Amino acid sequence: AFYGCTSLALTSLPAGVTSIVDRAFRGCTSLALTSLPAELTSIGESAFYGCTSLALTSLPAGVTSIGESAFYGCTSLALTSLPAGVTSIGELAFWECPSLPWLLVPLGTIVHPFAFEEATRYGFFAPLPPLSPALQPASALPPPPALPPPPSPPPLLSPALPPAPPLPSDASSISSEDI
Repeated sequence: AFYGCTSLALTSLPAGVTSIVDRAFRGCTSLALTSLPAELTSIGESAFYGCTSLALTSLPAGVTSIGESAFYGCTSLALTSLPAGVTSIGELAFWECPSLPWLLVPLGTIVHPFAFEEATRYGFFAPLPPLSPALQPASALPPPPALPPPPSPPPLLSPALPPAPPLPSDASSISSEDI
């Protein structure tokens, strides 16, 4: 597409781009992209090969594959981690990228043995699953449903007692026989 256009000085690509084809920007030394479209899912072979002004600090979350030599010679590339969905990294993908002293790679990603130059260290991380609704922050959850009113207590029932006998009018004391 723009192979060898050394004066191409784009700083962004249009939204909606889902794939960067093989050698699309190879040798575009003035290409100064700082981000890629959010819809991007794949980066082809040698897509940014030799793009020395490319200063990306992250890749879109949807990227799943990075082709062979995709970022070879991108001396300004400053990534610190790759998206959790990346499943494959091709040979020499990050070779000759001195600005990458350390890079986190999702656990389970197929990494070609020569994807990284010896100077670049990389480690694997396990992407965290989404939080279950029970663990979401309170602000992220809908309000709880209104509770129904509590049931009315049953009426108090007292056993029927026989009426007490009348007291004698001249009684000064009451004995158990009077009851």
